[in-house]
Amino acid sequence: MITRYLEKEIRKDLEEKMVFLSGPRQVGKTTLAKAFLKNGEDRKEILAGRWPASRSTVVLDELHKDRRWKNWIKGEFDTHGGRVHFLITGSARLEIYRT
Repeated sequence: MITRYLEKEIRKDLEEKMVFLSGPRQVGKTTLAKAFLKNGEDRKEILAGRWPASRSTVVLDELHKDRRWKNWIKGEFDTHGGRVHFLITGSARLEIYRT
């Protein structure tokens, strides 16, 4: 796989905060996110709040499709952010900067 120019910066940022990767459709957000996965996580386990027991990076792709995503992910990060690193992808509809 090709190393993307943002990969190094994303890895550094994941050590201390959630990383949001947004942009237009079909630009490679999901492909880049897959570079951070060691093995596939089970969607049902994550939705049930059963996070990996060891230090892990969890990719939540297209999370903006759930209307309640902002409050949910903030709570999960506050609880598990020291052990679980969150990389969240989505289209420009993430609206993370909206006031």
